[in-house]
Amino acid sequence: MRIIAKSFIYALISIKDQKRQILPLIIFLLLIDIIFVITNFIPILFIEILLYIYLSAPLTVTICRNLINKTSSENELYFNLFASDYLKLYIKKFLILFLLLFSIYFVVAIVISPFLSNIIETSSILYIGWFFILMLTYFYLRLFLVLAAASINIDLNFIESFKQTGPFSIQTFFQFLCLFVPYLITAFSIAYVFQDPKNFFILSILTCILQIFGTIVHSAFLGLKYDELVKRK
Repeated sequence: MRIIAKSFIYALISIKDQKRQILPLIIFLLLIDIIFVITNFIPILFIEILLYIYLSAPLTVTICRNLINKTSSENELYFNLFASDYLKLYIKKFLILFLLLFSIYFVVAIVISPFLSNIIETSSILYIGWFFILMLTYFYLRLFLVLAAASINIDLNFIESFKQTGPFSIQTFFQFLCLFVPYLITAFSIAYVFQDPKNFFILSILTCILQIFGTIVHSAFLGLKYDELVKRK
């Protein structure tokens, strides 16, 4: 479980070094929250998720490169990174990975749909929802090495990632849950404590900090896992 501690420690000590990649994300998240409050336009939340994934790519790539290459790239400007070959490769791989996960979800949903037609209980629907979340998380973790490889401009194929993670799939899955569950509990706790509309500004700031911190932890885990499973072989 050292990789979990390393991911959290790295996130804590690297925040000041990644300020050039973090600041645009803070501005984006706060701006989206303000727009949502003013317009109450629900679809903007889905747009936020998609844009955040794209806009946080420089942060993820920078962290992975630092951990895999054992170098510092803190001086690289945020917008300059979008012109780099490795970031373009990362975004390409992420889009393919997203499509693969969506295809897996679609196929599994079709296969089990005949057995779900009579299910109307809320608790059962929640269990099914968690089943899909955990299933997609498992497949993501089997394929996510392509993202770390892309950060150092290596075009790793998805089959190779699946093979590399195979012997350690269960271990990686539970390690990731150990990172994800505390994040989820913290997010729900913050939302519950500051649910009053008059606490909007506090809620917005805290969720912004949590989301970016979670991104750094996830990116560190990705880089460390690639270093452990691939580079050190």
